[in-house]
Amino acid sequence: MVRFLVVLIFAISLLFGEDIYSKGEKLYLSKGCPSCHGVDAKGLHEYPKLANRSKWDLRRRLYKLQKGIASSQQSSMMIPFAKTLSDDEIEAITYFLENIHSSANEESYDIEYESWGDGGS
Repeated sequence: MVRFLVVLIFAISLLFGEDIYSKGEKLYLSKGCPSCHGVDAKGLHEYPKLANRSKWDLRRRLYKLQKGIASSQQSSMMIPFAKTLSDDEIEAITYFLENIHSSANEESYDIEYESWGDGGS
């Protein structure tokens, strides 16, 4: 019943408030997410990519983190961040991440890669 009310409130806020994508983007940027996951949510170093992942999977993981359940020592770092999020904020952030407008078609290169050498002979 509580989930139904959250979804209902969420749907009403879509009709009368700022669009959910923009709200999710603002939350993602203001909550410190880019410092580990990157501005475009493609992940940094050992931190995972979040861009274009399933909203339902992201929500499930955030709700588990809110309860203090982490799947690894690294993911346990997310618990304090997840605990500060409301249900509406989780909805907005996960919607943003699932639908993030990224430059996925652009080629990207690893700046550490060097193509010199004798070809492996």
